[in-house]
Amino acid sequence: MVSTFIALGLVAGCSSLKEQELNRPRVLKVEKKWIRGTLAKPWLQARVLHRMQPIVAGDVLITGNSLEGLAATDKPSGRKLWSFKLQGGVESGAILSNGHLFFGGGDGFFYKIKAIDGTKVWSYPIQSEGLSLPTVQGNRVFFLAGNGVAHCLDKKTGKSIWRYNRNRSSYLSVRGGSKPLIDDGIAYFGFSDGYLVALDSSKGTLIWEKRINRNKKFKDIDAEPLMSGSTLYVSSYDGDIVALEKSSGQIRWRSEFGGYSKPTLANNKLIVSSSNNSVAALDKDSGRTLWTTETRSLSTQPQFYKGLVIVGEYRGTLKFLDAETGKLVKEFFPGRGVHSKVTLDDETESLYFMSADANVMSVAVRWERQSARWPWEKK
Repeated sequence: MVSTFIALGLVAGCSSLKEQELNRPRVLKVEKKWIRGTLAKPWLQARVLHRMQPIVAGDVLITGNSLEGLAATDKPSGRKLWSFKLQGGVESGAILSNGHLFFGGGDGFFYKIKAIDGTKVWSYPIQSEGLSLPTVQGNRVFFLAGNGVAHCLDKKTGKSIWRYNRNRSSYLSVRGGSKPLIDDGIAYFGFSDGYLVALDSSKGTLIWEKRINRNKKFKDIDAEPLMSGSTLYVSSYDGDIVALEKSSGQIRWRSEFGGYSKPTLANNKLIVSSSNNSVAALDKDSGRTLWTTETRSLSTQPQFYKGLVIVGEYRGTLKFLDAETGKLVKEFFPGRGVHSKVTLDDETESLYFMSADANVMSVAVRWERQSARWPWEKK
């Protein structure tokens, strides 16, 4: 009988301890795993943007900078596997598709190379810097060159299928370009004159155009459009973010939180990094502001991860915000700032990003229950 009571007491005690453990508040742990430089020698001249989002392909990490080009390294050890040198580097980044990398270079060419060893397959002259990410769909590659010309190439051969040029007059423009969105035979491009344009993706002919940004100074649409159902969400620099009917371009609502990067959709909320130095959550159906959080500078495209919104400040920190409230949960200090969108690696619970100093960083992120402390222990 006594042993039975003891056993019951132990079970009750274990249950109580488990309940106490579950009731303890969670703490976000953010720890640097490693940092690796991507420049062969220090750059001491005018500051440049290193915006390429790192690409994870199994145990291989592919990175690039705006001065020298691309490189692939072994993710665990950092051992360099290959490099692809370019004058003017690769600023906007690359897209990995079927074992090949597609990207615009700073040398006036668009490239296709093999991801396994960096061997060039073909190059195509664009007579401008490559400042936007391409979109690969089917047997075609779509992209916007730095001079504002939209291109469609044959993915296999690199031959031009069509080009679209708006023949606009000169104006001030920020450095960047919109990644095209391809859907149901339509190619949606944002241009630096403030227009969103819908083109026939097979021929490049105009279907409709809509002026989004009427600012007197910077009119740029550098953000990739986001599609949800029949609605397009498009952000313009120093302007608004708008919701449009994808078939006609008719505007459904506007919000003042326009920006440089694509909005992120999470739980029926649009999370946007605005060019007014803030991150905001908007109701996707009405555009109503749900919360805002100030930032030190322009921020990277938000990422949604385990109940968090992750953004990098161009001149500041990597911020982890509560997705429901926008309140700051944690900050990680990478040096002078973060220039690239964060890459999530669920397998290792790691984040990768490019710093303002052209360093690629690996950060471990995890939630932990706060450990129990005796009253006399320091907090």
